[in-house]
Amino acid sequence: NLDELTQQAIELIEKHKQPVHFGGISMGGMVSIRLAISRPDLVKSLIIMNSSAADQKRSIKFRLFEWYVSIFGSKNILGYVMPHAFNKRWLNKSENKNARLKAERIISTNHKNVSTAIHAVVFRDDIRDQLHKIKVPTLVIGATDDKTLPVKRSREIAELIPNSRYIELQDIGHMTCIENPKLIADLISTFIDEVESSSFQPD
Repeated sequence: NLDELTQQAIELIEKHKQPVHFGGISMGGMVSIRLAISRPDLVKSLIIMNSSAADQKRSIKFRLFEWYVSIFGSKNILGYVMPHAFNKRWLNKSENKNARLKAERIISTNHKNVSTAIHAVVFRDDIRDQLHKIKVPTLVIGATDDKTLPVKRSREIAELIPNSRYIELQDIGHMTCIENPKLIADLISTFIDEVESSSFQPD
C-alpha cells in the first residue's frame, strides 16, 4: 500500500543522509505527499504530477478491475488503459509509435505490479486535511486531458499546500512525462534550480 511505499522511500533517503528533492507522478505523487507530511526533515522540495490527495470511491467497478488484472493479466485491458493514460491525439501520431508500443509492453508484461498499484491507489485514504503541514517548496503539475486523475485534483493539492506553485499543461494526458519528456524535465530543472538558489516564489 501507499504507506509501505512511503516507508521504503524513507529508508532509501535515510541512507543518502541528507534531504532530497523528491517527486512523482500519479501514485508516485501520492507517495511524495505522504513522505513530506510524515518526514519533512528528509525533503528539500516536492514535485507532484497528476496526482490526488483525496480518497478513491471504492466502487465495484474498481474492485472488479483489480480482480480481473490479477487473474487474467493486463494485456487484454490495453484498450481501456491507454486512452485513459494518454492524450488521444498523442496516441494517434505516427512519431509516437515506438513510445506507445513500449508503454503497452510495460503494462502487458507487468500485470502483478499493475494489480498491486491499482489496489494501493483504490484503497488510499483522504489526506487533504494534512496538506497544510507541507512547508517545503512544492511544484504541482496538472494536465487538462488527464482521464485517470482529473486535473481538479492537482488544482486542489496546489490550493492546500501553502508554499506551492501550480502549472497546468494543456492537451496532455495522465502520462505527461512520456508524452512530453523535455517539457517536464525543463519544468523540474528550473524549479530545482530556483530552490537551490533560494529564488523560488510560490503562486
